[in-house]
Amino acid sequence: MGLQGRYVFPVMGAFYVCFSYYLMRLFRRDSFRLGLAIAAAFVFVASDFPFFLYHATRNWFAILPPFF
Repeated sequence: MGLQGRYVFPVMGAFYVCFSYYLMRLFRRDSFRLGLAIAAAFVFVASDFPFFLYHATRNWFAILPPFF
């Protein structure tokens, strides 16, 4: 049985909203919330940015890309 993205993406958005809402209610203090946001940002940057730099070509950083 296949799983198509057009059915998964609307459900994922609602799941993320509910998960974030209850996670923020779990941590009431602002210092915990700030730490959680910093940890989440660090995980996203640390996992994706090196992959992007490794796979980005010179054309990605050009001001005007060459037209073929």
